[in-house]
Amino acid sequence: MILKFTIKRRPRWLSKRAWQGVTRESFHALGVYWHKYLRKKHFTQTGAREYGYDVRSRKYEALKLRRFGHRDPLVYTGTSKALTAIRDVRSTAKGVRVVMRAPGLNRRARGKRTAMYDEMTMISDRERPELVDVFRKEVNRRLKDMQ
Repeated sequence: MILKFTIKRRPRWLSKRAWQGVTRESFHALGVYWHKYLRKKHFTQTGAREYGYDVRSRKYEALKLRRFGHRDPLVYTGTSKALTAIRDVRSTAKGVRVVMRAPGLNRRARGKRTAMYDEMTMISDRERPELVDVFRKEVNRRLKDMQ
């Protein structure tokens, strides 16, 4: 799910270049917030229920439990989880990308409609207002600092 922001207008006293700097830095703060607080939830059973992940087979779940002692979603050996912990946030005045170099998340299970990549990048309805609030507060803080 893509979170889209619509900004009605920039303050008249602020130049276009300065406004782009404010939005770029605010998007960067949003990406850092997602990475720091919301990324981890994708690797939990609670997150799997909240995001509506595809149900894995009982055989696969039993194998993970026997070999690695867990049933965490998007985790088999833990390599992808560790690789996503490396923060690489790239922002522009129009948006933000959180880059995760975890090739194991590019797989799609046979017979499943979504890939693990799609599950990893989901945003729940519960998180949407939280992220909008983070962005709004960051823009307001930066504008206040400029006055």
